[in-house]
Amino acid sequence: MSIYCENTAKDPKALHLPEKSDKTPCEPSIRASEPQEPLSRMAFTAELNKRGVDVCGSTEQFYGNNQGNKGVWCSAEGTDGNFDYNAWEHDPKEKVYVMGVKKELSEWAESVGWYFEFYDTGTVMAWEV
Repeated sequence: MSIYCENTAKDPKALHLPEKSDKTPCEPSIRASEPQEPLSRMAFTAELNKRGVDVCGSTEQFYGNNQGNKGVWCSAEGTDGNFDYNAWEHDPKEKVYVMGVKKELSEWAESVGWYFEFYDTGTVMAWEV
């Protein structure tokens, strides 16, 4: 597919972008919003606490090093149902949980530039995108 409005799919040269063109690229039907600066780790951690997530510390504390890890170490146990490692068993279509993280929490984290990743059944790390 070409970035230009005309259909060039059958043209063998369509795989190469022209060096110079007077054509205007297609206008996207939905404009993406400007990328925002992710929340700082401190602000993200404070908001996690407000949302009922048990924040244990930083990923540097968890891994015992200071190798540039800039994540947040969270407990997946007793967090008002925010995390469920086995959610895929009872929620395979991800209606409530996305990859074991409550959908609302996951969507909020993505919207502020973070994502969650399970370390094990009781430990979740949050990382900046």
